[in-house]
Amino acid sequence: MARAGIRVAPIARRASVALMLGLVATLCIGQGRESLPPLRILYAGDPGTERTLVFQAFLSEHFPSVKTWPVLKLPEANLSDVDVLIVDGEILDETGGDIRVRKGPQGMTLDKLPVPTILIGGMGGRVSDDLGLKLGWRHG
Repeated sequence: MARAGIRVAPIARRASVALMLGLVATLCIGQGRESLPPLRILYAGDPGTERTLVFQAFLSEHFPSVKTWPVLKLPEANLSDVDVLIVDGEILDETGGDIRVRKGPQGMTLDKLPVPTILIGGMGGRVSDDLGLKLGWRHG
C-alpha cells in the first residue's frame, strides 16, 4: 500500500547513515592502515551527493580498494574485480519542488549480483523490492 505524503525527516536519514557507519566501524575497530581487510568494495550510490562522498571517504579509511558507481547504472557494472557491493541511494527525488519516488536500476536481476551485496538506504530497499527479496518493503 502506497503512503502518499509521508516524508522522512532529515534527522532520520542522518540517523540511518550514522547507524550504518557505526556497524561498519565496529567491524574495523583496532585495525591500522597496514592491516586493512583485503576487500575490494564497490559502492553504488548517487554520484556527487554528500551521502556518497561521505561513504566513499569512510570506506576508503577501512578498505584498500573502494570504487563508486552510479546506482541507476548498476546492471551495467563489471563486478569481476569486486569482493563486496554496497547498494545505496535516496529513494525520494525532491528536485523542482515536487517529491517523487525514484525508480530503481532498470534491468536488475539476481544474476547481476554475483558478489556479497549489502542493500542500504531507500534505494537498497527499492532494489530489494524490485528483485522480490523477502527483506524488501513490499515482500517483508
